[in-house]
Amino acid sequence: MDIFNAIKDLSLVVKNQMEDVQSIRTGVEELKRRNYAFTVKLANKTIVANGRRLLFDKETNNSSDAFDFTESAFVCQMDGVYFFHAMICCQRAESARYQIVRNSGDVLGFIYTQDAINNDCAGNGVTTSLRTGDRVWLKSKFDSHTDPHTYFTGFKLQ
Repeated sequence: MDIFNAIKDLSLVVKNQMEDVQSIRTGVEELKRRNYAFTVKLANKTIVANGRRLLFDKETNNSSDAFDFTESAFVCQMDGVYFFHAMICCQRAESARYQIVRNSGDVLGFIYTQDAINNDCAGNGVTTSLRTGDRVWLKSKFDSHTDPHTYFTGFKLQ
């Protein structure tokens, strides 16, 4: 009788562990499908000094907290291929130059506006592979005048 009860107890333990494994598999699959996306904007006109990050302060969408406002950067939470787009706008007789930057300064793209008679906007989009912990942000290339129509957006493609 003791062997029978031991086998019965062991069988219950194995069943519970199999359910736990299935639950973990389901969680992993959900993470793979999870949408990492953000769109952030500026609330006010700003001037960003050469070499500094553009500090976004208005959230339109920030699924899974993909954009970190403390760093003003997208922080990759899952390895994959991502798309980023930025639109920089400035008012007449002003200009702006930015780089889309990854990690310690890998330049993924450039965005330049010119001294225009009227308002000017310019944009650029890039696709890149990222690893967990990688960061992507906008860096000024010289003192850049930037108005509230400026935005930065990104999302995971695969």
